[in-house]
Amino acid sequence: MVAYELKLPEGSLIHPIFHVSLLKRKIGDATIVLSKLPVSDKKGRMQIVPIAILDRKLMKKGNGAATAVLVQWSNLYPEDATWEDLNDLQKQFPDCKAVLKHLN
Repeated sequence: MVAYELKLPEGSLIHPIFHVSLLKRKIGDATIVLSKLPVSDKKGRMQIVPIAILDRKLMKKGNGAATAVLVQWSNLYPEDATWEDLNDLQKQFPDCKAVLKHLN
């Protein structure tokens, strides 16, 4: 089987059949059911913003160093957090100063 049909909330505007390459294996016993889909933009992409900084580290960038932060995103699970360049993040999300201000 290379495709799965998902039970999506009523009124969802996306096709319910997904190729296995687009799905992640479930880890753990907990099940979280979302009764409402996350907010999406006009192109149908999920709108996400940083809601928490979980960790930080220095990384080599060119001949210097840069701060990378582990970002928890809105509308995503904590295990979907990603490492992002702090300067790029601050430029992309200037309205999220409350989340990012303590890292300067």
